[in-house]
Amino acid sequence: MKFIIYILVVIFSIMELQSQWVQSLGMPASYRNETYLDIQFLESNPNFGWACGFEGITLRTTDAGKTWLVAHLPFDLQLESIHFVNQKVGFTSGALNSGSNMGMILK
Repeated sequence: MKFIIYILVVIFSIMELQSQWVQSLGMPASYRNETYLDIQFLESNPNFGWACGFEGITLRTTDAGKTWLVAHLPFDLQLESIHFVNQKVGFTSGALNSGSNMGMILK
């Protein structure tokens, strides 16, 4: 009987966790269905966050994800990682989408 109760608690806990995820509608509509490969929020100030993905797309929020600003890097990059050390200095890395094995780290 304890095992059944345990399983029910686990199932309801998982259902509760899944119901807390909602799509951010604060970004421009044309970017809502893009694939983003990394996202980071500053631990020191979680209002500031960044996301990156294909075609050099980067997004920035200053209000904890309520709204997002879009920026395109001048390269056709698949950005796979993004890390900011503070509100103004960050790094992103990825590979050129041209089919070459050339990668880049940008500051």
